[in-house]
Amino acid sequence: MARALRSIAAFAIVSVVTPITCVMVIIGALIFLPLPATLPEPKPILESDVNHVLDTAGNEIAVYKHFETYIKVEQADIPQVMKDAVVAAEDKHFFDHGGVDVGSTIRALLDDVQNRKAVQGGSTITQQYVKNAFTTGERTIGRKIREAILASQLERSSDKQTILYKYLSTIYFGEGAYGVGAAAQTYFRTPVPQLTLSQAALLASVIPAPSRYSPRVAPDVAEQRRVVVLDEMLA
Repeated sequence: MARALRSIAAFAIVSVVTPITCVMVIIGALIFLPLPATLPEPKPILESDVNHVLDTAGNEIAVYKHFETYIKVEQADIPQVMKDAVVAAEDKHFFDHGGVDVGSTIRALLDDVQNRKAVQGGSTITQQYVKNAFTTGERTIGRKIREAILASQLERSSDKQTILYKYLSTIYFGEGAYGVGAAAQTYFRTPVPQLTLSQAALLASVIPAPSRYSPRVAPDVAEQRRVVVLDEMLA
């Protein structure tokens, strides 16, 4: 009997107490830790894909890119259907939270604990942008806390439309395409303003795992996910 009680207590700690503690740490960090006065400069989008040639004195004499993977777009160029598709697919509560969606974080932590591996990230659009722009992306609690703090700071200093624009301008869509401008050209050979509802849903569907969900790699899977995103948009 005593052994059974100890097992039940251990299960309760792992499945309930640990996730709640993690969430409390994140919330506490957002509330009590001093936020940075200014956000750091975002990392170059394609710096790792660029070769810089220097002379013997260390002066840059040439820059080589394997292929162009980033096309700058203006905020007004991105159609509403593209914004709606990404919000529906990646962060349904984007316009309601302050950078960190506590409910999604708790659900993600519980799923991770139950499956004993990282199944869900629980990251908002703001956190995803912060991870790509300001952090190393390493899987540590320290990085997640810093990510949450920076996401909260970004939400306080920028409006939602600007954050969504920055996210769409830099997120990786697969096939070497960074940002929605390059993605529209890579997959559809079309300018961003001309993206249709169906095309926007497909682009949004590949974001979680571009290499796995690419329509060029797995067209059947990509089609299934496109329909799911359309259903989420309708809901």
